[in-house]
Amino acid sequence: MEVRKPNRELPKGSKSETKNSEQLLKSIESEPEKIKQKQSEIEIELERRFRRNKI
Repeated sequence: MEVRKPNRELPKGSKSETKNSEQLLKSIESEPEKIKQKQSEIEIELERRFRRNKI
């Protein structure tokens, strides 16, 4: 997901607001990796359960 920057500079907030914004952006950027990881975990668990039920 691409994050676009505004065309004009916005007024700077407090340092904590800036830090929170940066943390939020990093969190959003890492979401696809988290989703892929969770999907892999679910697929592995489903495969294990399927094998267990098949026996």
